[in-house]
Amino acid sequence: GGGNGTVAVAGEAVGLRGWGGTTLDAGGPFVLTASADGQEQWAKQPTCGATSVGTVAAVESTGPVAVACGNTLTRYAADGALLGAKTLAPETCSSGTCSLATTTLVATPDQGVVVSGWQRDGAGATWNQDAFLRLVTP
Repeated sequence: GGGNGTVAVAGEAVGLRGWGGTTLDAGGPFVLTASADGQEQWAKQPTCGATSVGTVAAVESTGPVAVACGNTLTRYAADGALLGAKTLAPETCSSGTCSLATTTLVATPDQGVVVSGWQRDGAGATWNQDAFLRLVTP
């Protein structure tokens, strides 16, 4: 949780999902937050990149919630307002056909978030895959 005890949960839903007075559409990625005492706060459906292997979230020490899905990192204010989104690009792509997917997201005190996952270089039967670890600052 964040500095005030906020907890964020991310995942993939099938069908409608209601939380904190919000009903999300027919499914897909979601992030929801709750206060330290378990009160429902807000729910959102973040944008995902083309290669989504799941949705992960972390609460930053100053209150914002970061969500990663595929190659897209989205940040929301503590009240759920959209702060922005950025696409995480592959580092080196010798084949010209690369994809990247996040699998873990950890907030660091006052520095941003650490993102890890995999990057695939190539397509079809000829590709290789490497892990990555990055610090992403707001």
